[in-house]
Amino acid sequence: MTKQERKSIITAIVNGNEFRIKNQSYNTYKFTLTPDDVGNSGYIVNSSTNQYQCNIDKVGRVRLSGYSFVMDKRIKIELNAEMLELV
Repeated sequence: MTKQERKSIITAIVNGNEFRIKNQSYNTYKFTLTPDDVGNSGYIVNSSTNQYQCNIDKVGRVRLSGYSFVMDKRIKIELNAEMLELV
């Protein structure tokens, strides 16, 4: 996968396209931008249940970085474009 292809996947996700993690065809997700001054943070929800999955605090050219909390512990999450596919 070329760098341009990875960049276009992240751009499509930020623009509201649904996506899934490769090899996990049963769940689809959607990124929602949080209204702020910077414009590069938001959160991911499950598309079918509208259930919160994680916060995204950095939108890069080829990856999304964020976090979630599990049992009061902060867990870092990094989603590379190579591991995602558009629906």
